Amino acid sequence: MYKRIGCLMVVMSIQAASVRAADAPGTQEGLWEIRTGTVQNPGNAATESTVRVCRDRAYDKYIEELARYRTGCTSATTNTADNTVKVVSRCVSGQSVVASASTVSVQSDTIHAETRRTFNPDWGGVSEEIDTQDQKLIGPCPANLRSGGVESAEKH
Repeated sequence: MYKRIGCLMVVMSIQAASVRAADAPGTQEGLWEIRTGTVQNPGNAATESTVRVCRDRAYDKYIEELARYRTGCTSATTNTADNTVKVVSRCVSGQSVVASASTVSVQSDTIHAETRRTFNPDWGGVSEEIDTQDQKLIGPCPANLRSGGVESAEKH
């Protein structure tokens, strides 16, 4: 589960990084709660997760670098109104193609993202994945959580 959460966080953070690159307002530093709902098809299999991540400028810069140097990927970003950005990307790895379309809305203390991803060929039996993610700043990072540190929010 943590591998999947980590993968989703990177994907969604990369989308948020694309927003920042498109001149949206920066987000605040601190402890962010990230709630993700995912539906995988075929089968309409739904999962939900909640994690907390300690974000600061160093973490945001790291995520932006991941987005910038992805190999085998192309993306296009379009600004819309109200700090909302649409990101369309296509990544090729070997014989696999992952196409995604995201809408990301950013305020200084909240992020809302919706992403539809298709896999060709299917990835582990999944041909489509739809993610909805809400992130919010909940306060300062605890002393035991460093920049980029992740903890399960279920225990809180």
